[in-house]
Amino acid sequence: MKIVRIFIWLAMLISIVSCGGGGGDDPQTTEPPSDAVSVNFTPEFSAFRMALPVANSGSVGKNTTTPILLEGILQATNSATNTVEQFDWKASLNLGTFSVTSETTIGLKPGNYDLVLDIVHDGQKYHGEANVDIVDGNSPIAMNLHPVLGKVDTDVSVNPEMAKLYFKVDPNELNLLGLGSPIVGISLDSNQEMKFLINKNTSQSDLFFNIQYGSYLVNINFYDDTEKVGHLEIPN
Repeated sequence: MKIVRIFIWLAMLISIVSCGGGGGDDPQTTEPPSDAVSVNFTPEFSAFRMALPVANSGSVGKNTTTPILLEGILQATNSATNTVEQFDWKASLNLGTFSVTSETTIGLKPGNYDLVLDIVHDGQKYHGEANVDIVDGNSPIAMNLHPVLGKVDTDVSVNPEMAKLYFKVDPNELNLLGLGSPIVGISLDSNQEMKFLINKNTSQSDLFFNIQYGSYLVNINFYDDTEKVGHLEIPN
């Protein structure tokens, strides 16, 4: 198949998102209050890094039948009291459907919260944030988790300053959502290419990654499973 060379708008958000870095004491981990309500917390991944393929193994993106165990730290800050609670969060991910099944029960007192979830799997960090109102009953929480690129400390308790790296793909040139197993390959500073399976349910026609603030030489390719179908041309 002929490789399509496409020009994709690439932008860095001017504002840098501070994610709790800097000095100060570590937040205290508190026990859930007695009037806590159950929280239905099932975040979604925009993309997930694929393991390096075994030589001559064929499919990369479709080898997704075994659930992946995830572990991370969920931090909840009550907007009214500034009280911080931390939870060890565990879940399983089915890459065939991108469905997440939480194995952790979370209880929070009703109120407004800033939530931050950091996960590290096979050395790859994922980060998500959400501001939510917790009410009586089983409160569903929506959050998108995005891969973190750059020279990032994989300790989930350390959050670097990050910007967002956007890819805006013209579907007339390359319809990512029309591919069977859409994968984006990214290499920074000529290092080994990292391949991320794209979640077509959340990425729509746009895709972005968290990236630590800094200067990088970026090379980006697009694949349908193992077949290369596009290459990013970055204007000088």
